[in-house]
Amino acid sequence: MKSSSDGNHGILNRQISHSSHRQRSNVHLSSLRVRQLELQRDEKSVNACVAFAALQPDKIDDAADQWLHINEKSQLEEMKFDQRRMSFTSGRVAAKAALIALTGKGFAQGFYLDAGVFGQPLVQGLEEHVQVSISHCNQWGAAVAFWEGHPMGIDLELPSEDKNEVMLAQYTANEIALIEASNLPKDRACTLAWSVKESLSKVLRTGLMCPLNVYEIESLSYEEGYGTAIFVNFAQYRSVSFQFGSMQCAVTLPKRTVWLTPHEAFTSSPDSYEKFD
Repeated sequence: MKSSSDGNHGILNRQISHSSHRQRSNVHLSSLRVRQLELQRDEKSVNACVAFAALQPDKIDDAADQWLHINEKSQLEEMKFDQRRMSFTSGRVAAKAALIALTGKGFAQGFYLDAGVFGQPLVQGLEEHVQVSISHCNQWGAAVAFWEGHPMGIDLELPSEDKNEVMLAQYTANEIALIEASNLPKDRACTLAWSVKESLSKVLRTGLMCPLNVYEIESLSYEEGYGTAIFVNFAQYRSVSFQFGSMQCAVTLPKRTVWLTPHEAFTSSPDSYEKFD
């Protein structure tokens, strides 16, 4: 499997060069990281890509001109609040970067993400059987692109002591015991559990519209830089959680799929990732 440094950025640059804007495609991003996940199922490789994108706050419209399809730009124009505009655009950039790296096809403005009846992203215009899951945190957008036959979900959260009590009030007694038994700081352990649940909800395409105990965590383990969660009601899935800079990221995937991606791919600061000026 190739990482982003082995060629995914080359794919991105070649594909997005078809844009009507001839500037460098990443000129309005403060950071972009694309990584092909190393996954295996039944001794066969499974292809999936993750991407993280951060925008310069004053360059949302410029980034949109280079990355967004006309349908997405129309949606952006209807948004009044800067944070919502930032989240929408950074999420779309991350999703398109991951999809282009996964398929080796398309260019940023040539396809778009529509919304399903539950708000889930639907890839339109790539003519491939691929889908994507998206998350947002401050100026960051995160996405995992995957083939439809191998569903996945992603969530990105920023730990905060101010949120601890709110989150703990939503957890079961077993989940609270798991959080207290972990060696992580309380705010990070609480956030890890939350991001795990939300990433599962995205695989199920329910969002957090069900009682949170439906997504109850049965067990949490920590090994080689990752937290791994198993679920009470969805034994066919597991979630892998890791630190991304100051944030906590969780990716949920089919339980029997083996995660081989080294944690070093994510645990360095986002500031050390490829930056584009």
